Amino acid sequence: MHACLIYTSITGNTKAVMEMIYNALNQSDITPQLTHVRDLDFETLQHYDYIIVGTYTFGNGDIPREMMPLYEYLSQTNLRYVRSAIVGTGDRFYPYFCGAVDRFVEPMQQQTDLRVTLKVELYPEQKDRDKIPRLIASLTR
Repeated sequence: MHACLIYTSITGNTKAVMEMIYNALNQSDITPQLTHVRDLDFETLQHYDYIIVGTYTFGNGDIPREMMPLYEYLSQTNLRYVRSAIVGTGDRFYPYFCGAVDRFVEPMQQQTDLRVTLKVELYPEQKDRDKIPRLIASLTR
């Protein structure tokens, strides 16, 4: 089984969460590939068993500009056989906490087998690390 972990990060928070997930998957029978969205060949996504999207939220609940091509691809491509998850980081200071996660839900529910979402405030703490095994269990069940 293979997983593609696709992320973007501006402050390092999202990258840190995705690295934690990558390390946890590496301890399982799933082979993970951690890829920054700018380096992703979208056509390779059809070859994965799992896709995990990791994004920060820009402004007031917006998807970052660099994630929009992935959002559009996932909105138009049938990957219903691929189990997926969405992970996001954000700041509760803003009215729409981790809004980019919520915006990714609809296309990923329609075009993939969306299993789980995870929202993390700022840099991941121990309580966030503790959620990663549950995220993986939800994704792989």
